[in-house]
Amino acid sequence: MSIIHRARMITTLAILLVAGRETAFALDKVIVVLRHGDDTTLVPAGPERPSDPNYPKSYWHSVNPNWPNYPRQYTLVKNSGAIPATPDGSTISVQKFGLSEAGANAAKQLALKLPAFLVLKNSSPITRAITKTPIPTVGIADPTPNPFDTLYPMIKSGGPFPSAKLLLIKQNLSGGIVDTGLVNLITQKALLPTDGSTLLFWDKLGLWGDNSSSLDSRSILSQLGSQWGSANRDYIKRVGVPLRCATIYIFRPNNILKIYSFDYVTGNFTSRT
Repeated sequence: MSIIHRARMITTLAILLVAGRETAFALDKVIVVLRHGDDTTLVPAGPERPSDPNYPKSYWHSVNPNWPNYPRQYTLVKNSGAIPATPDGSTISVQKFGLSEAGANAAKQLALKLPAFLVLKNSSPITRAITKTPIPTVGIADPTPNPFDTLYPMIKSGGPFPSAKLLLIKQNLSGGIVDTGLVNLITQKALLPTDGSTLLFWDKLGLWGDNSSSLDSRSILSQLGSQWGSANRDYIKRVGVPLRCATIYIFRPNNILKIYSFDYVTGNFTSRT
């Protein structure tokens, strides 16, 4: 039995146990936050690299053979933070691919390892996923696809969380470093669904800020850290800038924050202090 099948079985068992109230302990609804995988220079769809005319399908085909089109239902969050009840579409088309081979491999390995790790950490299954929209819009022809691509192996058909509601955040910084729709979800304490946990992928600017040595007070991690208490904000600052697809923040109930490092080569998670 493959690792992905074992992870999905563990996740399914957790869902069944919660639904049947048969657990000996309550599973926590958590917010899991990560930076996207390692990236390279963004390139347009098609045969971009003369040395590899099939790039990126040469190593992304197992994740999405239909690239640059992704079969996945999604909902666009309003700038107010409101989440429409009706999905906005069922196919996501991107203009570019920005993950390096290492970034793509890290995304695939995280999809294999994270579900079982969350269960071991007494966390409810992921039922909501949030990331920046990779869909071109008026005035934004080439939005970064990296956070979405890093997330996709976990929420695609055949992935560990195929039924998670995918929320895409439209680009609207309004002078800040985090798009307005996500800022309002955080401010309204509306990141979590009623039926499980949330997985959020973003870029370094929005998560931390532009200065790697200093946490920006407008950033996602600073805002969440403040909501979870000043000690946890200090914990975030002490660990330092999040590494690509390697630093995992798990915001738990009762103002508990745990930060882990993930090594995609070994598949190991290490607690950070």
